[in-house]
Amino acid sequence: MKLNRRQLGASALRLLSVTAAAATACALWGGAASAATASVAKHATKTTISISPAKAYSTSWVTFSARVRSAGGGRAQGTVSFQWRNEKLCTRRLVAGKTHCLIRVVGIGKFAIRAHYSGNATHLASVSGRDFLTIRRAPTVTKITNAAGGTITTGGAYTFHVTVSAPAGVVRPIGTVVVQPSASADLPFAEYGCETTVINGKGSCTVHPPAYGVVGYTATFQGNPIWKGSTYAGPYDLAVQNDTSTTVTATSATAGDITLTATVVANGADIAEDNGGSGTVSFSVNGTPVTGCTELPLANPTKGGDNVATCTANATLNGLTASTTYDVTAVFSGDPTNVASTSPDYELTPTP
Repeated sequence: MKLNRRQLGASALRLLSVTAAAATACALWGGAASAATASVAKHATKTTISISPAKAYSTSWVTFSARVRSAGGGRAQGTVSFQWRNEKLCTRRLVAGKTHCLIRVVGIGKFAIRAHYSGNATHLASVSGRDFLTIRRAPTVTKITNAAGGTITTGGAYTFHVTVSAPAGVVRPIGTVVVQPSASADLPFAEYGCETTVINGKGSCTVHPPAYGVVGYTATFQGNPIWKGSTYAGPYDLAVQNDTSTTVTATSATAGDITLTATVVANGADIAEDNGGSGTVSFSVNGTPVTGCTELPLANPTKGGDNVATCTANATLNGLTASTTYDVTAVFSGDPTNVASTSPDYELTPTP
């Protein structure tokens, strides 16, 4: 089938008309540029970056901010990736030419960070210059949080509670805390020390001191690549106390010449005043303190024998009636290294 000239002309005219309409529309929207050239005529951009704070502790929050400016016209759209070397730290979409992201940073050192603008259909991609972020280990503060001073009987269990804190915004520390006697105590760690792993800055551990005495304790957080170590030097005093038992007897029961003797036993230890003990003994008869026989210091005359206190030549005792029975008790007050104790009632019947 053949087309005559008239038909061909009509067909070419229609095609020309379409082309002319397209050219007119292009002129209205962008001047002489064709659709093909408009797709590659993108505006140049300039990306800048800022970091706040520029010096931060490991595990704290840091804000990366970027701004993308267009060299030609219109605001750049798209995304910005913040990168260290080839590692993307976060990616955010531009809003009004700006964006930012907030992240926790981990890793010690100085890091050069760049902001990479992705570009879009109308704007060219661009990369910022370097901005530097310095990350340091976070300082810590270690404490023993038990109530001030502690007491425990010899061989018993005592639990220390510790905390390790860090500056605001930093993750609560995780790591090992060693609780032990201060260096001057020179006591074996296996018996007097313990260690704990703190989680969220808290931990606890237990000791079983085998011998009496007042022991000063320290607690040391050993630190790690994220948090610096720290020591609670206190010291925290733990009084390791002997159990004691007290008995009373009348070494003389003659009316008018009565002598009472209290014996305090403390696991064989010399707890008398001449050995540093500070506990005292008080006597009472039928629940009434014996005048002149309260807060008597202990003596240990045989050095290693019993600890004793004596109440004698006392007007109250010597005034007790013969053949009458009285209940006598002795109370040991205790001291920082010895537990208080009270004797059983001793029945005293003065003889004529």
